[in-house]
Amino acid sequence: MRTGWEALQRLPSDADPDQVLSAAGEDLAALGEQLQESAETALRFQPVQVSFVDDPACLEVQVEGPNGGQTVRLGLRVILAARNKDLGPLELLASALVAPKPLADTWRPKRIGQALPPSGDQLLARREMYRLTPAAEEVDSNLNTGHHVLVTGDHGSGRSALAAHFATKYLNDNRGVIWLNLSDPADGPESVAAALLQLERLRDYLLVIDGLHANIPAAWSVFDYVKRIRQTFGVVVQVLATGWTSVGRVVERGEQILDLHQVRLDATATIRQMLADATFLDNDARLKITKLAGQDVHIAKSALDFYEAYRRCPTELDLQQEYTGGTEDPMEQRALYHLACLGVLGLAMASREADQRFDGRPERLHGRNLVHRTDDAYTIGPRRRAQLVVEHALKHWTSECYAEPEDIIWRHLQAGGARAIRATLSRLDQIVSPDSLRDESLYLLSTWDLLEQLASYLERKIDEDPTWGDSLGAAVFAATALTRLRPDDTERWRKIAEPIRNRWQYENPEQRYPIPVGGTTDDFTDFTVHIAEAMRREDEILAQAGNPPEQPADQIDQMVAYQNWVLGLLLGLESSAPADFRDTTRIKQLVAMAERAQEPAGSYYPGRVPWVTARVLIGMSQAGQRADNPLVSKSCRWLIGLLGNDGRKVQWWRSGTGTWNSDEATTAMCLTALTMTGYPSRQQLTEAAGWLERRCERCAHKNRELDLANMLETLTLCSDLSLQPYLKPLLERMDLELRKPPPPPSESRPEERLRMPFITYQLANVVWQTVRTECRALLSDVLSTQRGSTVSPVEVPLNGAGVDVFETPRLVEARPCGLRPGQLGIWHNASNQLISAINDQINKRAKVPVQTVSVQRSLAQLLAQRDTWQELSGELAESAPRRVLEGLDRLGRQVLDVAWPKLPFPLVYCDESRNGGPGPDEERPA
Repeated sequence: MRTGWEALQRLPSDADPDQVLSAAGEDLAALGEQLQESAETALRFQPVQVSFVDDPACLEVQVEGPNGGQTVRLGLRVILAARNKDLGPLELLASALVAPKPLADTWRPKRIGQALPPSGDQLLARREMYRLTPAAEEVDSNLNTGHHVLVTGDHGSGRSALAAHFATKYLNDNRGVIWLNLSDPADGPESVAAALLQLERLRDYLLVIDGLHANIPAAWSVFDYVKRIRQTFGVVVQVLATGWTSVGRVVERGEQILDLHQVRLDATATIRQMLADATFLDNDARLKITKLAGQDVHIAKSALDFYEAYRRCPTELDLQQEYTGGTEDPMEQRALYHLACLGVLGLAMASREADQRFDGRPERLHGRNLVHRTDDAYTIGPRRRAQLVVEHALKHWTSECYAEPEDIIWRHLQAGGARAIRATLSRLDQIVSPDSLRDESLYLLSTWDLLEQLASYLERKIDEDPTWGDSLGAAVFAATALTRLRPDDTERWRKIAEPIRNRWQYENPEQRYPIPVGGTTDDFTDFTVHIAEAMRREDEILAQAGNPPEQPADQIDQMVAYQNWVLGLLLGLESSAPADFRDTTRIKQLVAMAERAQEPAGSYYPGRVPWVTARVLIGMSQAGQRADNPLVSKSCRWLIGLLGNDGRKVQWWRSGTGTWNSDEATTAMCLTALTMTGYPSRQQLTEAAGWLERRCERCAHKNRELDLANMLETLTLCSDLSLQPYLKPLLERMDLELRKPPPPPSESRPEERLRMPFITYQLANVVWQTVRTECRALLSDVLSTQRGSTVSPVEVPLNGAGVDVFETPRLVEARPCGLRPGQLGIWHNASNQLISAINDQINKRAKVPVQTVSVQRSLAQLLAQRDTWQELSGELAESAPRRVLEGLDRLGRQVLDVAWPKLPFPLVYCDESRNGGPGPDEERPA
């Protein structure tokens, strides 16, 4: 079938606009004729003609339905944008049909998911778990009376199976079926329009919207388009949607676009009937499978298949092995684990992303029935299955095969683009869990919408002047913010980075600080004039109070202070580089320079100004250098030392620069630096975070937006404080500023020129950290593996690859203390091996006919070892103290000798961290 721009592609590169429009019209007309060859489609388009009524000229396409039509106009730039982004004529026409206005020249093409009904085999596989229950009868009754229906239920309740049953029924009655899977962010109203352009014209269509909770904004758009389809074309579409229990309440309290009749589905009745149908089971087996399945029809189906094959009831371990299929290839393990992590939250991975990241492994797994493929995306299947795969991976696969589940989701959203982000933010804004809603929005979607506007503002400014008026700080924050918000826009990052790279030298191993080429940037004036003057005024105040500073302002070398600040920014810039521009040599050189620039005590000059040291530490963490690096740990200890010990007098860091950089902003930067490096939590940090929380009200006032944004970013990292009261007014003010820009920076606050790029950077970090935290909360409900507190992951190029830490810093969180989940799994395996060996030896000696003294002594020793094992294993967790791990290790060597495995120990023990014990570069077990 002709699906692309054949005539358009044949044109020479210098073709004029009329030729382009004529060729595009030829492609559309040919496609329209081809679609009508076998049968008339629900929506048909013909003829296609060039219209000269508009200026400039455009293509005019008339789309007709059973009882109405719509004229679509496609401009030259729109057509070329679609062709350049591999969006075919059908997809372009579908996009234009859905858009409320003609597509503008600024329109950005988006991948459109296929909404055609699943194949017969796919429908049959889903229907295997369908049973006629009271809920199914209620759905049938509602559909028969012409109502739209929303089926809600828990994970594993059989919602998709029920939808497959009614889809099959419609198809058998010669009625149409359109199927959306909203876990794929590309599925939306455009998918519906594209399906109607291809499907045979029938009396009506069942639109299945599977997984409504996965993309609530898309669901609202689909509902709206269903109404427009009937009004504009006379096409009758009836909705059968499925979703979590909580999404039913979202629909109830939202705008009533469609009158959805809700039906609650419970797995109990379905499982009961499935077991009754399995005549090969005895009563004992039915009880065991009922207990194993819980409220999940998919687990019940797997258990029945297992029993029929092996004539015994499976355990969870059996199911884990079934769902992982003996996968041994490390890349296949990684692919399966990543898809399972996404599956826990009901997310799918587009085949393009999967192929790029896993080199065809998902398709191999699909061939072995370990993953499913829906439309153009891979998914692991039901949530409980995903949970079992994740737990199997954490217990049995090597640590190189996995990252933390929330980090995988975080990176997947980055790769998925704006629609995936908006879908997830909308869900997290409204839904706490599959069965409960939030009382108050997190404002994530509102923040993202503002960030989209801020990103457009940054793009315009970069195009005007990539140096930002020769301000290094503004340029670097703009580049790093855009890397997060526009990961595909690598060209603007290059525009900013190229002059900066040419401006600074740091490759000479004899250099201690970055050297400017052709003069310093305009930021240097801040240090020599504004900061120096603010420090002098602070000196006068301190001297009058009888407490003169150890480093008076006039004795500080502002050039070195400026160079150290530049060092931190350069580390952050290079670490944020897209893969195409990532230069690992530069990052290594900057990390090496950070080692040379560090003062003996651990600070970065000047010690009076802690925010300079914090800036370098933030840059080091972005470059993948964490608290297990002695260099980083030394600076962290120096920062904490500024707060004092048990007799300390302060709970916050002073700026050291008077009114330039407030104490709140300085404290925020220091806490961010310490948290991002993964330095073990101390009581001082908890108290500093508490002080910062109490200062939010003060910094929420007008003209404190820079400080507030800085503080909010920090508090998302190290506090449970509700940020909504402060985030909402900040968003409103920034939105107002975009409409009416503020006056130029005054002499008293010259740092305001950083305002837009800095606040954009901070808000982007707030969104991403909140996403990770909320995903962690959702994951904690289903994953048995415990986790520690979270920090923001290091910057990672989306399409980078490699093993060098500088090339692709591992996307794992730097925990403050304790075992990683994978390490804990290794310990549990070893512990199980140990108790199995002890019990085996006890059983052997207990069966000896003659209980000699030596046998009795040996048996008593084994019983004592078992008691010791029970005591120690009961405390085996991520936060297990040193005595537990060392005790188990000692016991294992005694019992198993050389068969006892080498085990991983924590960098820092949690109890010692809380008590101020050894730090990450201090003494610990080998």
